[in-house]
Amino acid sequence: MNRKMFLTLLFTIFILIGCNSQSITLTEKSEYEDVIPSYVEIENFSVEMNATVVTSSTHVEEVLLEINNLGTDNVGFGEYYQIEKRQDDGWYKIPFLDNVAFIDIGYFIHPGVSEEMKILTKNLDYHFPTGQYRIIKDFWTDEGVPYTLAYEFNITME
Repeated sequence: MNRKMFLTLLFTIFILIGCNSQSITLTEKSEYEDVIPSYVEIENFSVEMNATVVTSSTHVEEVLLEINNLGTDNVGFGEYYQIEKRQDDGWYKIPFLDNVAFIDIGYFIHPGVSEEMKILTKNLDYHFPTGQYRIIKDFWTDEGVPYTLAYEFNITME
């Protein structure tokens, strides 16, 4: 192999490696506020969110979202959620795969009860590098008054 061909091949390999190692930049900005609480308490309506991130040695497998009804009224919620990642200038939506859809159904959590929702990352078009993330969900009172909550968490992948 001549020197010119070798240098061209070496340059191409460096370009390919560099392109594959760059982190993915998200482009769709969040429509939500920069700071969203993880709980709300108004009169008899009180709900909080917590989460546990389940990882393997190479990737995030799922997020277990815990929804706690701490009040004396029911808490309503649906299937939909949104996950966002903080980048330099704010929060950005993590896209779902094209074939992902949500059932438009409402659930209630009775007072003093907790529910767990499993969020599978295989439904998202993203690989979760190290960074700051948040899960956003909407809840509503018995009267239909909506509240948006977010649970922030960090992921450290090596």
